Order: sequence, then C-alpha cells, then structure tokens
Amino acid sequence: MTPRTDPILEADDEEIDRIRAARHRISERFGHDPYRLVAYYMERKKEREDRLPHPSKPKTITKLEVGMAEKKELYVERRPQGDFAVRRPGSERASAVKPTQREAIDSARRLAPGAAIHVERVRHTSKGKPDKWRKP
Repeated sequence: MTPRTDPILEADDEEIDRIRAARHRISERFGHDPYRLVAYYMERKKEREDRLPHPSKPKTITKLEVGMAEKKELYVERRPQGDFAVRRPGSERASAVKPTQREAIDSARRLAPGAAIHVERVRHTSKGKPDKWRKP
C-alpha cells in the first residue's frame, strides 16, 4: 500500500514529520491497538477538560424539523454539470449523483424504499410557468 500524499503537505515538512513521529510513539505504547489508544485519548481529554473549549449548547429540534425528518421524500434534479442529483428536502448536498435520470431514480428507490420520489421536469405549460415535478 502506497502512502497517500497530500499536495498541500510536502513529505519533507519537518513539523509534519515531528507530529507523525509523536503519534507513532504514542500508538506504539499501546501496541497499535486502536481501542486502547482511544481509551488513552479519552482519559487525556478528561484530565484536560478545564483547558478545552466547551461545546455549544445542543440545538433543539423544532416540530417542523421533526416533521421534515419523518417525511419520506426524495428529489431527482438535473445539475448544471448535466448529471442528476438525488436530494432530501432541505439538504444542501446530494445523497447520490448519477449520470442519467433513470440511474438517479433507481438510486433514490434504493436509498429510501417507499419514499415519494419527485423527478424534475421543466416544461412550459399553457399558463407560461414551468411544470416542475413529476412522479417517476
């Protein structure tokens, strides 16, 4: 397995090498066992809790947001790049991106079986406004 190189971090960066060496030494103390290593870091976090910034108060979820989360809907939209995105209502990012509308509809059906799927279609009606969504 070849190590992944990040163009931002050069391999000869001394600071990065120093941090990697320190992490390796700590991991080595626990036999490179991830469970023991995480337990160690959790203990260190408790010891230094007074120095760490406190997380903000958890966000309370409104009834409207709960209703949106329970609503089983997905939207298949054409993107400016020419492919198709599968989105949940109110989401910023796509759940899936597919090259064709058919593949996007199939992906939406696999992501949320039983959900109402709305497919974008833009055609001008007799009223002059686009007819936006259809069921597949």
